[in-house]
Amino acid sequence: MCDNYTENGSTIANITYSADWPGYYVICSYVTFVVYVWQVLVMCFGNCLVIVAYAKVKSLQTIYNKCLLSVAASDLMLAPGILLLEGVKRIWGSNEWARWVCLLGCWLMCASVLGSLWSVLLVALNRFVRIKYPLRHMNYFTENTVTYAIIVIWLLIFGGLTVIITRYTVWHPGERCFPFAIMDSGATFYYAVPIIALPILVITVLYIWIRLIVCKMESRSIAHIVPIHDDGWHKRRVNMLGLIIALLYVSYTLTLLLPYLWVLYFPCTNRWQEAAVKDISNVFLYLPSCLDPVIYHMGDKNIRRAINKVLPKCRNR
Repeated sequence: MCDNYTENGSTIANITYSADWPGYYVICSYVTFVVYVWQVLVMCFGNCLVIVAYAKVKSLQTIYNKCLLSVAASDLMLAPGILLLEGVKRIWGSNEWARWVCLLGCWLMCASVLGSLWSVLLVALNRFVRIKYPLRHMNYFTENTVTYAIIVIWLLIFGGLTVIITRYTVWHPGERCFPFAIMDSGATFYYAVPIIALPILVITVLYIWIRLIVCKMESRSIAHIVPIHDDGWHKRRVNMLGLIIALLYVSYTLTLLLPYLWVLYFPCTNRWQEAAVKDISNVFLYLPSCLDPVIYHMGDKNIRRAINKVLPKCRNR
């Protein structure tokens, strides 16, 4: 029989004090920490660049790009969340007040993930209405409607997360600080899973529907009835949405699958090894926030031109 929580006969009660870490976990921990820092720098630079380009270039301030702005803002929120969680793990883990730092870091991380998902859902809905109902699109997606929708999404996320995290989380100094690790299992099942699974399901259905409509129109050779300047039929934007969704799927699948497969195939491992696998899986969780700005730059020529205006060096290359 295996004991997953012992090593050399002694119980491992915490994973926050570097003096207690085994050698292999020290190496893994600091390698992943370097990767986290690199990811934080990339997501800060890329998403700040998108936000600044939207604010400074007037031609970029469209309804569609306002939805992308919400995605960029949510991706940017992940950076301080990562730093706070790593701070609790490496620096403040033995302090009583570290509980509030842990809760704040988890709050920021959850808000980033949920904000990104629901903002991508808004982008997908915008694309769907633009393609399915091109003549009535402007009646549904007005400037005020999108602004109110984004405000309502963020208010619900902020309010809901504040209630869930303050009421259904238990964390003590020395324990692993991560959203699902500190959440009550019942609250995770009844609250966290549905609000994450619902937007993913709707986004998937909408994108499949968009693809079917585009393929149907192209097969009948009637796509030319929509003006070329109408970006609702711009294939690059549909492909860009597909890349964003695919990246979310790959990221979340690997994040959840790696720890599960490790425990499945190596059931006699100890807590340190499981913690190392979870640290590695988190690298995949943070990838969308790093790569989304790259997808915007590659998939939308207007965003690319706006970024080139913000960064003259890029324009000269």
